[in-house]
Amino acid sequence: MGRREYGSILHFEKLNVKEELAVTLRAIRQMKGLGYEALAGTISQSNLSLLEQGKIQATRPTLVKIAETLDINLLTLLALCLAIRDKEAPEHLIKNAQKELQGFIESGGLKIM
Repeated sequence: MGRREYGSILHFEKLNVKEELAVTLRAIRQMKGLGYEALAGTISQSNLSLLEQGKIQATRPTLVKIAETLDINLLTLLALCLAIRDKEAPEHLIKNAQKELQGFIESGGLKIM
């Protein structure tokens, strides 16, 4: 998983989805000063290790549990992963998603759900 620093944003070489999640989870956990034990009861240490190595994928329920345990919004977690993939600032991705969401609502999408 190679990376080049560009300003304050790290730009990664082409990563797969598992690797994007791995980089993001490690960064969040390290930023918060948390060890594997902080996620005890959420996910096994061995599975967390495999996730952070980019060797396995997480299910949506597992991502929800991890995000809750790390006290980070799931949308933030996903925006950080997508920022790596798209090489864009996560806040830009969130703004675009907000516009799409507004269009969905204005088009009656919530009524269909």
